[in-house]
Amino acid sequence: MKLLDEIHAYQGKFNYEELHDFIQKLCNRINNEYHQGTGKIPVLHLQKEKNLLSPLPSKRIRDW
Repeated sequence: MKLLDEIHAYQGKFNYEELHDFIQKLCNRINNEYHQGTGKIPVLHLQKEKNLLSPLPSKRIRDW
């Protein structure tokens, strides 16, 4: 909820490009902070978790 509150605080104050920059900086900051629930820093565990994901189904199935 902190994240949503932070985004909501800037409602209507940015144009599209400024909003994109703000969200990008916010994502980078959050992904590099200690996560209270997991006890990990998300960006440090990204590669490990990516290796555990299954591939997407074929395009034929996704478009069905």
